[in-house]
Amino acid sequence: MLTSRNSATIYVSQQKGRDEDSGFYPRKPEGENPDAIGSGPFWSIDKALKAVQEMRQDGMFQPVTIAVDGDYYIDHPIEINPSVYRVTLTSLPGRRARIIGGRKLTGFKKDTFNGQDCYSLCLPDVQSGKWFFTDLYVNGAFAHPARWPVEGTLEAVTTEHPKSTALFNGSSWFIAKKEDLAKISGIENATVNFYHFWIDEHTPIEKVDYATGRIDLKYRSNFEITTEYDRDISSDLHYYLENIPQGFCRPGDWYLEKESGRLYYIPLSPDKNPDELEIFAPVVSRLFSIEGTEASSVSDIRLDGLDLLCTKGDYAAKFGDEYRAADNQSVSGAYGAVNFKYADNCSVTGCRLSCAGLYGINIEDGCHATRIEKNIIHDLGAGGVRIYGGKEAGLTTHCVIHGNRIRSGGHRHAAGCGVLAIDTSYCEISDNEICWFDYTGVSVGWVWGYAPSLTHHNLIRNNHIHHIGTGLLSDMGGIYTLGRQPGTVLEGNVIHDILSNHYGGWGIYPDEGSSYLLIRDNLVYDTKSESFHQHYGAFNTVRNNIFAYGRDKMIRNSRNEAHLSTLFEYNTIISRGKEIYTTLPQSIEAHDNTVWDTERHPVFYAGQTLKQWQSGYGKDEGTVVRNPHVDVYKLAKQRIEKMDTVEEF
Repeated sequence: MLTSRNSATIYVSQQKGRDEDSGFYPRKPEGENPDAIGSGPFWSIDKALKAVQEMRQDGMFQPVTIAVDGDYYIDHPIEINPSVYRVTLTSLPGRRARIIGGRKLTGFKKDTFNGQDCYSLCLPDVQSGKWFFTDLYVNGAFAHPARWPVEGTLEAVTTEHPKSTALFNGSSWFIAKKEDLAKISGIENATVNFYHFWIDEHTPIEKVDYATGRIDLKYRSNFEITTEYDRDISSDLHYYLENIPQGFCRPGDWYLEKESGRLYYIPLSPDKNPDELEIFAPVVSRLFSIEGTEASSVSDIRLDGLDLLCTKGDYAAKFGDEYRAADNQSVSGAYGAVNFKYADNCSVTGCRLSCAGLYGINIEDGCHATRIEKNIIHDLGAGGVRIYGGKEAGLTTHCVIHGNRIRSGGHRHAAGCGVLAIDTSYCEISDNEICWFDYTGVSVGWVWGYAPSLTHHNLIRNNHIHHIGTGLLSDMGGIYTLGRQPGTVLEGNVIHDILSNHYGGWGIYPDEGSSYLLIRDNLVYDTKSESFHQHYGAFNTVRNNIFAYGRDKMIRNSRNEAHLSTLFEYNTIISRGKEIYTTLPQSIEAHDNTVWDTERHPVFYAGQTLKQWQSGYGKDEGTVVRNPHVDVYKLAKQRIEKMDTVEEF
């Protein structure tokens, strides 16, 4: 008989298992009484982890595999602490397991609501107030809640601060147009959503005064909301409401009526039978919490070959004791479906992670050598991978994000990044495909200006970053950096199709204080704004890149300072009738670049030719105007094919 002393695999099955059994067999052996306590699999992962803990206490330290069979539903996060180590959680061979953080909704009937043919389902726990959800996932993708207006946004009459005063002077109410409120019902159960430069804000409604049109917000906005647009201080309020019954009209829409507990859904295809739809509503915010302490880390935990899906996306940013409608940037305070903290040598490999309400994977304080490799991470409420290290004993270092496909984010929180790396060093972000996010692809750093930073010696290499930005947010880039980052290298990345709202859809964007970067061998093309934008920084080297087809201009330096900002050398710049430099780059030194314009003789700045530019400003010594004969699109395809990115599975 297999026991903890002669086996290294523990089996879990919610379909076949019982926690009273031994857990060392994938099914009960032939001839064993199926009703007797015996040799079958465990029912719960919690029981399997407890068995590993007991093995360690008994002096058995061999690596252990926990093999999960089929669908596994959770109603609380799976917690792994330092007493459990050298464990791989994976699927039973030949039967890929799904860890599901929600309920599968079945029993839909044909119905009509708001004049629309649809399906409906009564949920008693919603009606009784035990359960309420703001996310719904249908056939592995986000379903969109009924919104008002159906297209576009609404404008306010006035706000708490009608005139711009300060960016962070948040607002707790505004006055809506009475005629807008008269068209809808159920606003007390709705969420208000609006965009601010580089963030989006979301808050439930605290109360509504229909007589005055005043809407009080449960969470104060982080940025000031006004009725006037100010490029430096505030964006004018354009808002929309979610979970409004009058907005229920389009294929894919859903609406949850809190009072009756009834869920309505319009299928994407009218001939779909409800039995053909797999519909989940989340009940947990996290699937896994793999967390140690400063005194004792979790070690050697691997999630391999699993499908991980369905977590909540409702989130409010916390500032001290106050909750607000958004973080300062990048949904930076949010957690993930899988969370690591004080964890060493842990990994997520070969997994498919989808329908996460916030970030897919979150790596926090005190993590070392965490590997996120060859996964497909998609359909995300915010972003893909968030790394946010701690200070002093909580430093996070040597993490690897390699070979993943990180796609389709921002469904709930548009400011989520494909990969967000804050206060982390010696990390590698390489060979990933990162695409279809509303904000930045890869964001590295978290210090505005020249103060010391814990973000340094990171490598961002050979990533394919494309279709970043959907015209909702501004001030963004394919790769975005902040602060002093000695030893950080951006190389070999292919970046294209970057689209912002008001301003700032850049390819590579070293923002405030970005310094000591080496940016080389990248291919950047088809960006709304310049291919390269240095806001301000010090002693960056930009070498041997190809920058092509910026739709604004090509190279931007927003602030001239007394020191060298950027050394720009041996690059190829290909323009389509756009000036090479947007502003007079006094703190940029450039030489030996190749410049070409497909529509005219290149113009460098303020209508000047290369010779005028060289003689008038002493810039671009050794630079030549010459056709490089580079097919940018063909070269991009060749580079992408060589990347070590996971194939579909």
